Amino acid sequence: MRGPRGILFDLGATLLGEFKFDRAAGRAHLLEIAHNPKGVTFGDYAAFAKEFHETVWAGRDESLVEFPVAKFWKLADEQLGISFDLPEDEVEHEFWRTAVTMKPEPGIVETLDALRGAGMPMGVVSNSAFCGYVLSKELEQHGLRDYFAFVMSSADYGIRKPHHMIFDAAAAKLGLPVQAVWFVGDRLDQDIVGAKGAGMYAVWYNPTGAPCDGAVPDAEVGHWRELLPLMGV
Repeated sequence: MRGPRGILFDLGATLLGEFKFDRAAGRAHLLEIAHNPKGVTFGDYAAFAKEFHETVWAGRDESLVEFPVAKFWKLADEQLGISFDLPEDEVEHEFWRTAVTMKPEPGIVETLDALRGAGMPMGVVSNSAFCGYVLSKELEQHGLRDYFAFVMSSADYGIRKPHHMIFDAAAAKLGLPVQAVWFVGDRLDQDIVGAKGAGMYAVWYNPTGAPCDGAVPDAEVGHWRELLPLMGV
C-alpha cells in the first residue's frame, strides 16, 4: 500500500459533526425575510415541503440524481408567491445558518495541519442539497476552509455519491489519477462504495465503532490521530 498523493474528505459526520438540524427554524426564518404579499403561513410552506420531500427528495439515494434546495425554493416561491432580495446562494445560507449547528470532529484540526504541512493536496466532496458556497461558509466558520483546494457539493453537480463520476471529477480537480487519491468518509453506502468503485483507496471514518455491515473499506479509523500513521505522514 502506497500513501496518497491527494486526499478527499466527506463533510458531514466526517470533518464536521452535525449537532442540530432544525428545519422548522430555517423555514420560519425564510418566511420572516421574504416578500410575502399573499400572507403564506408556516403551515402552507411546510405542507408544500412535505409533499416535495415525499415525492422527489425521497428518491435521491436510489436515482443518485441531486435536486438542489435552491431549485426547490424556486418552485415553492413561485407557486406560493413569495420572493427574496438575496441571491439564491445567500437565501440558502440564511436557511442553513438558522437551522444547522455543526462543530469539528475531535482531532481534525491537528490532522489537517499535519497534512497541509506535508504538502498534501486536499478537497471535500459532500452529498448535499445545499450548494458548495453554503458548505464552504460552514467550514470557514470553524477555520477549516483554507485547508482545502475546493469544496464540491452534489447540489452543484447534479449527481450524488456513490456514483463514480463525482469522484472522478474530484480527482481531476486535484490533478491526479483516481488511483493516487484516498477518500475518507463515514458512510459505507456512499463514501466507501463510491470511492472503491471509482478506484480510490477508501478509508472508513468510524468513531462510534459501528459494525461493518456493508462495503468493506480498505482501511478504518476510529479517531483522526489514526489516519496519519496509516498514510505515512
